[in-house]
Amino acid sequence: MAVKKKGLCIELTQGQYDHLYNIMCSQDEIIDYLNESDDFDPQTFDNLFDAICNAKETYLSWQQKQHFFLW
Repeated sequence: MAVKKKGLCIELTQGQYDHLYNIMCSQDEIIDYLNESDDFDPQTFDNLFDAICNAKETYLSWQQKQHFFLW
């Protein structure tokens, strides 16, 4: 039986998602900066952007809601 690869899931409010999306949309500036790093992988960056663009709306966990309302 194949072992399933684990990933990470983060919970974001709509506002947090909008900020993240806007940051990632300025890719040219980010990539220029990251290319100076030895461990930058453009494919991983592209996959991250794809994952952000394909995000699906869901209900937030109790902890995320509680944290959101404390701000």
